[in-house]
Amino acid sequence: MGLNKGPFVAADTVSVLNPYGGTGSITLAADGDSEIVATVDVCVTQPEKTQVSLDSMTQIAVTRLSPTSDPVILNVSVTFEVRYEILRNGNVIATINDEMDYEAAGEGRHTNFPNFPILDDNPNAGINTYDLKVTRVSTSVVEDIFVASRSLKATVMGLNKGLFVVADTVSVIDALSVAAGAIELVPGGVPTVVATVEVCVKEPLKTQVSLDSMAQIAVITGEPDVTFEMTYELLRNGVTIATIDNSMDYISLEPVGYTNFPNFPLVDDTPSAGINTYVLRCTFVSANAEIFVGSRSLKATVITV
Repeated sequence: MGLNKGPFVAADTVSVLNPYGGTGSITLAADGDSEIVATVDVCVTQPEKTQVSLDSMTQIAVTRLSPTSDPVILNVSVTFEVRYEILRNGNVIATINDEMDYEAAGEGRHTNFPNFPILDDNPNAGINTYDLKVTRVSTSVVEDIFVASRSLKATVMGLNKGLFVVADTVSVIDALSVAAGAIELVPGGVPTVVATVEVCVKEPLKTQVSLDSMAQIAVITGEPDVTFEMTYELLRNGVTIATIDNSMDYISLEPVGYTNFPNFPLVDDTPSAGINTYVLRCTFVSANAEIFVGSRSLKATVITV
């Protein structure tokens, strides 16, 4: 894209080689600690004609308390809850609660990668400050939580200039609660649609649709050996165009929760003329657990070349 001719991009990106306290990482040492870990400013002159497409990622690294001979410490799984928020001018516009219980070996190290592609259709006139904020909510048997590699990118675009974005985004505070907006997947291979967007294409040979998606997968069980498998699909007009098979086996000493964040950026070079319906679908293949979809987003950027 050419500068001063429509879309432009602002980004704040930090790469960290050693996520466990290495150069550039941010330490959340105690429950309740929070930090702004990335910030971008964009100036909007015509808010009613402007969209701001946001892409973000944060690597969360966790270490447990140093092992001791205390059987209480040795036989308790590590638990952490971290809140990940996108703010515009101090107001929260998207949230993920990243929760995990796991049985650690030795010092116990673990990383998660929350990602949230969203669209701001309501920027303010003037300067819009977008922040990526991480909060250490609550923990058990955790020493430090580190925010390592991270990025916040804002793509600013005017409408009716060959580029527009549509998105279906849901923020869920408690990924294991249907009342909070989570979706419980039905066992036995029953597909569940978790996000949908529609775009109208007039000139398919001159149009590309760039898709970004994320789903927070939350698992809870009382079994000591946890196994689950699910599929994560993107469909166009009922036909699958991309698939991830998401499988996990792990051991814990007590009822546990586990979250991960399948993400699949891709480009559809062959949209159909007329309405194209893109769907993000999750299927519970097998598990000795309950599976929920928490925060999720499907974003389509339509480009006319």
